[in-house]
Amino acid sequence: MTPLLEARGISVRFGGVVAVADFSFVVEGPGVYGIAGPNGSGKTTALNVITRVQPLQTGSLCFGGIDYTSWPAHRVAALGVSRTFQNVRLVPTLTVLENVMVGLHSTSAAAGIWGSWAQLPSARREERRSRERAMELLRELEILETASQLPSQLSYGHQRRVEIARAIAGDPKLLLLDEPTAGMGRSDAELVAQLVRDLGHRRSMAIVIVEHNVPVLASLCDHLVIMLAGRNLTEGSPAAVLSDERVIEAYLGTSASRNPAKT
Repeated sequence: MTPLLEARGISVRFGGVVAVADFSFVVEGPGVYGIAGPNGSGKTTALNVITRVQPLQTGSLCFGGIDYTSWPAHRVAALGVSRTFQNVRLVPTLTVLENVMVGLHSTSAAAGIWGSWAQLPSARREERRSRERAMELLRELEILETASQLPSQLSYGHQRRVEIARAIAGDPKLLLLDEPTAGMGRSDAELVAQLVRDLGHRRSMAIVIVEHNVPVLASLCDHLVIMLAGRNLTEGSPAAVLSDERVIEAYLGTSASRNPAKT
């Protein structure tokens, strides 16, 4: 069976600094996959390479057997790849509902810009369907009551949920989340983490999460990869990875509990 995603031998340099060195990552199919590592280990850079936001010096990228190593980012999105970023990137002048509707644009069957300008019946029907679909997504992420609000009126945790709703609006095959619980308190982080895991199960999609919060990530993932200095340190089930002495020393610290998921 052809893996959904194959990133092989990725290397990225910024001047004389090696950010990612011969890193490989494979997503076999639906499930929740995690990439963790200390700050500066190259996690976000690797994610940026996978989505072609960041050029790579060496390595290859395949999606469903299609080599897209040299493709621009917008073509990668058309394959069925969606993502969120470390920093919230909602449009501040649009309501929550409108922000989510932006994510439906790529799958819209409307008559196009001229149909919208002329308010043709087909364009009006498509807009109505988009609004209904966006409302369903807000309900799924448990933030339907925020639909008419602006992003600035929401808590940070709710803004993150809006971003996730927008990211899944186009029904991607692969969803990439860059530190979705960063900056949250423990209770908010655990709630968002559970919502993400539920999404993966309900939709049978592949979700890749980059996180520095190892306990949260371990509670989410079916498969966990640890990066160190831009390279693969180890990978496997969360239980196996978190009991690895190299992980305890390099990431959690030698004084960390041997069962970090409970900390």
